Amino acid sequence: MASEKELRDLIRLIYECSVDPRQWQRFLADLGKAVNTSFVGLIAQDLRKRDGSIHENYGLEPYWMKLYAERYDKLNVWFENMRLIARPGCVLTGEQGIRDAELEKTEFYCDYLRPQNLFYSFGGVLTLADSVFSYIAFGRSHQAGPASKEELFAVHELIPHLQTALRLHRHIAGLDAQLAYSSAALDFLPQALAVTDAAGKILHMNRRAEALLKLNDGISIAPDGLRAGSSEQTARLRGFISRAAGAILGNGRHPGGVMQIQRAGLRPLRLQIFPLSSSSSAGVHRRPAVAIFIIEPEQDVKLDPVVLGALLDLSPSEARLTAALAAGETIQRFAKETGVSLNTARTLLKRVFSKTGVSRQAELVKLALTCAGGSGGN
Repeated sequence: MASEKELRDLIRLIYECSVDPRQWQRFLADLGKAVNTSFVGLIAQDLRKRDGSIHENYGLEPYWMKLYAERYDKLNVWFENMRLIARPGCVLTGEQGIRDAELEKTEFYCDYLRPQNLFYSFGGVLTLADSVFSYIAFGRSHQAGPASKEELFAVHELIPHLQTALRLHRHIAGLDAQLAYSSAALDFLPQALAVTDAAGKILHMNRRAEALLKLNDGISIAPDGLRAGSSEQTARLRGFISRAAGAILGNGRHPGGVMQIQRAGLRPLRLQIFPLSSSSSAGVHRRPAVAIFIIEPEQDVKLDPVVLGALLDLSPSEARLTAALAAGETIQRFAKETGVSLNTARTLLKRVFSKTGVSRQAELVKLALTCAGGSGGN
């Protein structure tokens, strides 16, 4: 089973992956060794269409990846019953999808798993939208035995960090934010972004954050770092920052979070705090950083489909639909104004749900407004 130190190191690697996708291979390899599995993969699966793909993996040869995409994604019996039990954040074993005795009779096992010496599986659900979910999957041999309670617990501990890293990646997707701190790129963000060190001292901020902090209303810059309007809120903010930075150094398991900062006469600011590695290189010189998105509820946000598409990894048509819904339009009106059929618009919406990990229009609007700097609701 994974030791406490191995868990902390894996959490640190997760946040390196969020800014440097090349680190996924290293993370998955280290994770596989920590929980004694010969295969670890990040999988997206449509439970209705029975289509799937393996995005990143450790232990699977290209030949078997190709076969999975061409044929065996549709024969993956582990996922047949997942729609009934899969929920974001839950940890499942393969036997919850199909009994081991029944698995041995299937084509999926006989022609795909057995040649790779794989039998037992387990994993965790990261996102679920309609019938499409993303999943971190583990596989190992019959001789290695089923997952232990300790191994399942280790996966459970890592899931919120993987979910946070995916949300963070969506925030900065399409922008040069690999912590070279590109001012030109980050200034395109319509909401305030400040990047701090573990003590809360500013490493970088975009123009919106600079203007907001100069107002000294609720949040400001002091010689010792970011301060809130009261000593109690400052202590809470610094605690969030310190614990989030600790995940980068391997000193904790904190995935960041959300807090509110009170202001005089205005609605509270909402802060989204993410661990963020400032270097993808290993070694003692890694500098922990924390990304803080500062959301102003009263800000009148103009949703730019181009920026929204970059932030949420949407196609131009998907981004236009999302912006229209966030602006209060109905899907029927969007279809009429853009000259597409209602079925086409609904198909676009399903694709947006799949990409963003939400399952309802209200959740999508909240996500879009949050990414664009709005309140997203209370």
